[in-house]
Amino acid sequence: MQLKLKSIETPTYGQLILYLLLAVVLWSATYIGTFHTYGITSSELFRALSSQTNSTLIWKNIASLVLTLFNALLLRVLIGRFSFIASRTALPVITFVVLITVWEPVHAEYTAHAALTLFIGSLFQFLNMRQNPAAAEKAFLGSLLIACASLLINDLICIMPVCWLGFMFLQSLSARTFTASVLGALAPWTIYCAGIYLTQPEYDWSRLFHIYFSPGFSMDSLMIPTRIYIGVLFILFFIMLAGTYSDFLQKATSTRRNINFMLVMLTFFLLVFLSQDEFDGKLFPFIALCFSIFIANVYSLKKNNFYLGTYLVFLTVNLLFLIFNFIW
Repeated sequence: MQLKLKSIETPTYGQLILYLLLAVVLWSATYIGTFHTYGITSSELFRALSSQTNSTLIWKNIASLVLTLFNALLLRVLIGRFSFIASRTALPVITFVVLITVWEPVHAEYTAHAALTLFIGSLFQFLNMRQNPAAAEKAFLGSLLIACASLLINDLICIMPVCWLGFMFLQSLSARTFTASVLGALAPWTIYCAGIYLTQPEYDWSRLFHIYFSPGFSMDSLMIPTRIYIGVLFILFFIMLAGTYSDFLQKATSTRRNINFMLVMLTFFLLVFLSQDEFDGKLFPFIALCFSIFIANVYSLKKNNFYLGTYLVFLTVNLLFLIFNFIW
């Protein structure tokens, strides 16, 4: 029997709205779960939640949720404009929203979601560089957006060399695009530093830039369900990677270039995440974005029971992990 995920791959507008409302409900459930402990009564839980009405935590969650839905819309436009997936599908959007909803550590990191918005904007520029007379302008604007994002998350400035490597996959690397990219990356930081110098002459410049690379990431401090969840995601990632490249030469040339570019981005974000000694959620939206594009590419093109079944496993594991976060 052939498995079908039509309501997920190509949902109607009504179904899509229902999925978004479900995401809001599940996001709220994870927020409530932060105040839930064993043995707590309903009245005690209600009082704990009532005390948070004027808390900045709830407003950070709301801001992050709004930005997540906006980024999901941008992802839909990105998928439609560039050759990542041959067919029209909502799988990238649904996968992205599922991951962000389940990954509770990023729910209050509204700056990370704002930085992701800027990063998606840079992708629109970079992926439009090939054989474009205005490629240098695209390189400048894309790098400028990433540099603006790095003002929010300093670690992101390290992605610039990765982008230049990506230019090679896109066949867009030249002296002009490289120079324009460097200038674009420097512009926001130059303006920012000049503003600080003019308004705060006694500013301690050692506090300007912080990169939190700290090799030695370990899952020893994580609970067993969290370790299992991360392990399953990595297994699914390698299955997805194998499926993507098993018939890679049969894909369109533009599709191959774009997928290679996103693989470079995803590899960078995973390595940065694994180089941190604590479970920092700031990079989770970027990992979710790249992961969603890859997983949707595989499961929208390879319509067989194995890949569709593993996507159901993906949804089930995320649901179980969300339940675990709520009840723990």
